[in-house]
Amino acid sequence: MNFNLGKKIYTAGLEKKFNVLILGIFLNLALLSYFKYANFFIENINYIFSYYNLQTIENVPHSVNTPWTNHLFYVDFVRHC
Repeated sequence: MNFNLGKKIYTAGLEKKFNVLILGIFLNLALLSYFKYANFFIENINYIFSYYNLQTIENVPHSVNTPWTNHLFYVDFVRHC
């Protein structure tokens, strides 16, 4: 996403560059907010729902667990040890 937005900023005119930059900042903050705070809000909603014996919401997975990401994290962990 950021690479494509960067290419768009490079090729766009002056007025459009600012709009693409604002869009990029908004998308990055939206993704950060979702992955950082989604479970926080779900846990609080579940706490309120469980108090009133209502059906709760399932938590959002924290990360994508694939062999490729596991390998990347392992290589980074070994490199820092």
